[in-house]
Amino acid sequence: MTGYQVCVAIGALLLVGMGMLHILLILGLPLGEFVLGGQYKAIPSNLRYRNGIFAIVFVAVATLYLERAGLLAFNIPVTFLNAAITAFLLFLVGATILNFAITKSAKEKWIMGPLTVLTGLSGLLAVLRG
Repeated sequence: MTGYQVCVAIGALLLVGMGMLHILLILGLPLGEFVLGGQYKAIPSNLRYRNGIFAIVFVAVATLYLERAGLLAFNIPVTFLNAAITAFLLFLVGATILNFAITKSAKEKWIMGPLTVLTGLSGLLAVLRG
């Protein structure tokens, strides 16, 4: 594996970890300080569907990262990979702004904030270097 592939794989692993966090939130674990501005200790039942959406998106994007780096072989067209990863990067820009500038949760700011930056840089690398 090249250094480029290692960096992209790390980003993909971080995304899978973020997806797992959302699965734990669906299960009702008290990890709400890491998301939604830390408004809830445990995410209310009526909002947990959002966590399901995030879990699916994060794992799907991790797959796209790995495909773009040549670590998977689903033969997804490069133009689609670049467009999908770029769209996700725009989401991460918004998430990073929210995590660092707006959230009142220290856990979201100092844990999720850097994770969004790292996953974003990994995705940018995948698109630009791949």
